[in-house]
Amino acid sequence: MATILEMPKLGYSMTEGKIIHWIKNEGEEVAAGEAILQIETDKVNYEIEAPESGILAKILVKPEDVVPVGAPMAVIIEPGEPVPTQLGGGS
Repeated sequence: MATILEMPKLGYSMTEGKIIHWIKNEGEEVAAGEAILQIETDKVNYEIEAPESGILAKILVKPEDVVPVGAPMAVIIEPGEPVPTQLGGGS
């Protein structure tokens, strides 16, 4: 089942984060807990980890994008699984 990676709320006052850099590319395998992108908040930079193992099937935001907390950033799928056409929420 596809996992939607959403912008996490990393602090009480955090409302958005800025995408700095994708460490992994679309189509690459990722392991649960592996850093896949870097974001910037108003206080610090964070590496965001993959919540599940699988394939980084679709990147929805690009570097320099400012993304609200809870917004989808990427889709991780199991090998052979189709990429969902509708994004209905988190894993």
